[in-house]
Amino acid sequence: MRINKLFIIIVLASTIFMLSCSKDTDAKTNSKTNVYERGKPMSWGHEQTIYVFADSDIWKDAEYYIKYSLERPFYTVQNEKLYEIKLGDMNALDQFYKYKNLLFLCDLSSDKPVAQSVKKMMNTEMKDYVNNRGVGLFANHNHWANEQFVVFMIGTNTKELTDFYKSNGNELFYHFRQKLVERIKHKQQRFKPVSMDLFAKFPFTLQVPENYILYKSDPEACFISFIWRSREDQKLNPDKYISVYYEKMPDKTNRTIEQEWVKKTRAKIAWDFYDEDEMKDSDVQYGLYKFIDYPTWYMSGRWQNKKYFIGGAFQAMGFFDEQTKTAFLIDTSVYFPQGDKLKFLMELESIAQTFKLKEVTK
Repeated sequence: MRINKLFIIIVLASTIFMLSCSKDTDAKTNSKTNVYERGKPMSWGHEQTIYVFADSDIWKDAEYYIKYSLERPFYTVQNEKLYEIKLGDMNALDQFYKYKNLLFLCDLSSDKPVAQSVKKMMNTEMKDYVNNRGVGLFANHNHWANEQFVVFMIGTNTKELTDFYKSNGNELFYHFRQKLVERIKHKQQRFKPVSMDLFAKFPFTLQVPENYILYKSDPEACFISFIWRSREDQKLNPDKYISVYYEKMPDKTNRTIEQEWVKKTRAKIAWDFYDEDEMKDSDVQYGLYKFIDYPTWYMSGRWQNKKYFIGGAFQAMGFFDEQTKTAFLIDTSVYFPQGDKLKFLMELESIAQTFKLKEVTK
């Protein structure tokens, strides 16, 4: 997911979060996105289905761009989509209020059903924001139900709205994707983490659930790895790996890690620590996005091991910490010949997002 040159800022306005394009600020997120609100029901429906509400003339032009952005395939063994888009019926909106993922596209100059309904939902801050800028992207966590994510994409007219969703598809995808990972992370918190003693010789910690076991720990090689493997039926359950490698870069001045470093480093640790795993460049996707407040190059795709005649899917995130002058690569991978792998990669990413540097002692 390559981030657009324009960034997104989220600004609190009543209970709505407004996202707009700004060259001067990075994306900011609400720290209470998983707090349950009393009096609201739990959301329901499939985690990876997004219901879109748009008037027929808007959807006619928007369908291709919205599906292109949100139904993008991930390179796994068979290629998988993170989300499925379905068009919601505005006449039956009361049936959709509790679904997990909703997206509204609105042309303020229109008097058609979706536009009329969205205008009734808008507060003064939202209206002023759109009128001043021509467009607005508003995201609300727990809007009508807990663990729900509702996004409003609004333009003062059809052209403004069309230009907006055409140029901000990556940002739209990023926020829905991040919400999915947050939901998974919230579920993972019910598990007690492994002992922090395992990270005693490392400059960071990771909240790995205790049902994972230590796979490899090599402080001298700056590498640690954990695995989850079913004790019952390995054919019906995946092997899941999460690993962290780090490397000091005292002379580096650019705060963004280089894509080439991520590529070479992932290839090296896969060969050295995963017993000769490999990947073809044609089977890998790359992108630049934000991960735990770091500008991050990620890569995802397929891996194979000729030695054991097996393969699977992986995702790696590379970033650089300016304070400690250290580059990090968090690598996640799945081996599961019997089923889909993307949902497990998202689960591993939710663990990766618990990465925390230890305080530097002077």
